Amino acid sequence: MKLFAHRGVYDLAPENTIPAFERAIALGADGIEFDVRLTADRVPVVIHDSSLGRTTSAFGAVGRSTLAQVKAARFRAVRGADAYIPTLREALEALAGRIELQIELKGNDPETAARAGEILQAFRPDWEGMEIISFEPELLQAFHDAVPGLQTGLLTAPHGFWIRPERVIARALERASEARAGALHLNASQLSERTAGEIRMRGIALHAWGVNSERRCRAALGSGAVSICTDDVPRMARCVREAAGTG
Repeated sequence: MKLFAHRGVYDLAPENTIPAFERAIALGADGIEFDVRLTADRVPVVIHDSSLGRTTSAFGAVGRSTLAQVKAARFRAVRGADAYIPTLREALEALAGRIELQIELKGNDPETAARAGEILQAFRPDWEGMEIISFEPELLQAFHDAVPGLQTGLLTAPHGFWIRPERVIARALERASEARAGALHLNASQLSERTAGEIRMRGIALHAWGVNSERRCRAALGSGAVSICTDDVPRMARCVREAAGTG
């Protein structure tokens, strides 16, 4: 099982920044997950939220801010003094070929796929270690059209306790087929041997995200997921090692 650092490791640096990614590498993560959105001038940048306000001292929507405005944003925390919001190209220049990447396309603008695809073409030798993921089947479809040949995965959101898990998985499989995705990334709350078996029977790879406790880690291991995405790399690494009898 491979361990992906969700937005890097941001104990000593802001999330989704080069220092947070370097921290993940230093801690031995197998891969890094990060998010991509478009600026107003249509440049793909690495940021999770649709607005700048939560993580930086700037205000406004990312999609209504120019690249220059995004670059001028400063992180609120003192530990972010040397960090900045990177472009997708900058993130790939720092990471491609060094560590595996799950690149999440955010929002629902099909141009995100095309613009990200243009940049990814320059990193074709490193595609084997990359996967494009999204909650939006339409974005993955657009990405397939723009950049055929790079693996993709569909993310599933957590569901309410009143919804039967079988229904969630059936819908997820439908959406994955629509998106032409080769993998499903289930939320940790949706993992079970039964659902995992059904997914594997369809020839779709299973990944797990939101795995931040030992209980969730064990569930992911039991389901046969090929990777987990976590906010707590050291703790989940210990869980995986212990399960393998090497820790």
